[in-house]
Amino acid sequence: MTNILKFNWKVKYQLIRPDGEGKDPYIVLGVDDGSGVKNPAPSLVVKEGDELEIVVTNLCGYPISMHFHGFDQVGTMFADGASSITQWPIPNKSSYRHKFKATVPGTFFYHG
Repeated sequence: MTNILKFNWKVKYQLIRPDGEGKDPYIVLGVDDGSGVKNPAPSLVVKEGDELEIVVTNLCGYPISMHFHGFDQVGTMFADGASSITQWPIPNKSSYRHKFKATVPGTFFYHG
């Protein structure tokens, strides 16, 4: 049985101080999955064969994309997220629905 896992993310600016309060903050992109803005972005724990549907809403003020490393994009190469290479960037205040299948076991990462 195939599981369909759905995620809704809002990508926003976030100020962080990774080395403590005394340092100047960095401006990074954070992902809000409904429980607050996170950086690094939330972990995705999936099983081989699961189908992922990730809706990314851009609230950054400029075009962005999300790129998923290690996921074979068989038949979904347009969802790879490589900005202006395999996919157009997501315009500000717009959303894009990534749909692909976890076909290979392992640990992978994604970034904006």
